[in-house]
Amino acid sequence: MVTGGEALGKSVDVGGVSIFYTEQGSGPPLLFIHGLGESSFAWRLVIAELPGFRCLALDLKGFGKSDKPLDDRYTVTDQAGLVAQFIRTLDLRDLLVIGHSLGGGVALAVARQLDDSGEGRLRGLVLLDSIAYPQKLPRYVRVLKTPILRDLVFRFVPPEANVRAVLREVYHRHEAIRDEQVAAQVEDSLRPGATHALVETVKSLVPKNAEELITGYSRIGVPTLIIWGEHDPVIPPELGRRLSKDIPGAELRVLPDCGHVPHHESPSEVAGLLREFLQTPEVAAPGRGATFGRARAIPQCESVPRSPRKDWRQQEERPARVANSR
Repeated sequence: MVTGGEALGKSVDVGGVSIFYTEQGSGPPLLFIHGLGESSFAWRLVIAELPGFRCLALDLKGFGKSDKPLDDRYTVTDQAGLVAQFIRTLDLRDLLVIGHSLGGGVALAVARQLDDSGEGRLRGLVLLDSIAYPQKLPRYVRVLKTPILRDLVFRFVPPEANVRAVLREVYHRHEAIRDEQVAAQVEDSLRPGATHALVETVKSLVPKNAEELITGYSRIGVPTLIIWGEHDPVIPPELGRRLSKDIPGAELRVLPDCGHVPHHESPSEVAGLLREFLQTPEVAAPGRGATFGRARAIPQCESVPRSPRKDWRQQEERPARVANSR
């Protein structure tokens, strides 16, 4: 366990796949799962504002510094199986799992897999702009799914220009795009096997058993926080609202001035919401584990202004507010 300072990077064998992860801090464990084309590096700004927790952020198979085998097992279910085994290998318990976009879909599947096995290791879920329903795919994903266009991009567009173009498509505030994030994604995209992994992942973004997965949302009873960017151009906020209704008792927070990546555009606000969620009685109680099929009474909310606020649990009919911890 890492007690503080810089995050420590290491790898663990999970089902024959080397999974890289970072670990920082001590306390209740939090596991962060990144989105498409990103890595554990994506969570650094949020984790920096969460002292007092054991923060683990992994690289999914095919991304970052994890293995990139030349196979076709890159579905959400495949990734969830590896993450669930990662949790078992590290013997993580009373765990809060946080997933963004693709990582949100993986987090949902992980919760189901762990519950099906009767392990009850989770104390809650946090989903940021998560994949959850069939939808129109964003332009950069459609390009990756089209062999001719994909080959033209990889052959003629410099990696940095390509990364910046995608980030401009998913950010609402382009000034929030940081050079270090661009550099990290460029470096990851040039690793051997990275292109294969990205293409195979994109091919399977819409799972064949989508309706079965959607039906399963109603059986989720573990405390769930849903965070969405108000101006998400990739996964519309309407789908976040739908997800908050399909998961019993889920709590929705919509962040203004954010696109598809609120953990990049408003990391302080995201960290603040995580801290508050972790302090709620349903989540704070140790040893609660995951229990499916039980609803919770949680007030719904549509937006989170940046100004200071009082306890959001007392403001069901008014916008919640997050204290700016910058």
